[in-house]
Amino acid sequence: MIGSLATVPLPDDPAPRRPVGTAIDEIDPLQEALYQRHRIEVPIVNWPAPPRRIVRVSAQIHNQMADYEHLARALLEELAAG
Repeated sequence: MIGSLATVPLPDDPAPRRPVGTAIDEIDPLQEALYQRHRIEVPIVNWPAPPRRIVRVSAQIHNQMADYEHLARALLEELAAG
């Protein structure tokens, strides 16, 4: 079986807004920015605890390489904006 899910560590959140123990269903500001500015829906999760965080990317047959390249560019842009 070939896995289609990747977990990628992100740089630490420079200004963690959620203390340890905060409800997991709160949306990370980076996740919100990716959706609002780039129309990318991907989970950004604190792991194992703030300020550490990861992005979970699910590769599916309906995605193309251009979709992952778009995500990479958007992440670089948003992380640079800080």
